[in-house]
Amino acid sequence: AMIVEIEQAHPSCKNTLDYNENKVARGTAELVAFCNIEDTSREAVYELFERYEHTRYPVKRLSFHASVNPSEKDECSEEQVIEFIAEMMNHMGYGDCPYLVYRHFDIDRIHYHIVSVRIDRNGRKIDCLYERKTLRAFMRKVAERYSFSMAEKGDGVKSRNNICSESEIGHRVVFNPRGQDFSGQLMKVFEYALQYDFDGFEQLACVL
Repeated sequence: AMIVEIEQAHPSCKNTLDYNENKVARGTAELVAFCNIEDTSREAVYELFERYEHTRYPVKRLSFHASVNPSEKDECSEEQVIEFIAEMMNHMGYGDCPYLVYRHFDIDRIHYHIVSVRIDRNGRKIDCLYERKTLRAFMRKVAERYSFSMAEKGDGVKSRNNICSESEIGHRVVFNPRGQDFSGQLMKVFEYALQYDFDGFEQLACVL
């Protein structure tokens, strides 16, 4: 069965790019597709992603990194996997973002990694509150067309721990409704809250 795993988001795309580019340098991965990127040289790609990171809005978790893992029993070709990834990225709202697709063959099972950024061209964070739910529904819809099966147990979508620990987040922000600089306090509260990834409004409300 096909498994798509969404990795933990980070404040920068550099580590994610390093992970994949270093495997390319070692000969255990290869860039097989890309979108919204004119120059795929390492320097140009890093510079492009860095420009997206310099947004005027407070975003603490802006990298997008996912792995697409077709089963050996699935009959989908590499062309189908790449087409699936392109449609998946469009469906999830990343179609206008730069992204790269790497084929990894450092283990027996060939799999694919996607590197992108959670920021649109206007510098705003892409809505990812229901990312896993959206992806699950999409995979069920297109599985037959792309010749892969869904897991009997589970839903084919996994996710790393996207909720950071307090040591990663830093000090809590205290809001005082009777204090000065009301709007400034609110901004700090939302900056703090946006360091988390959410699965729904209830989780966001708990953090706030």
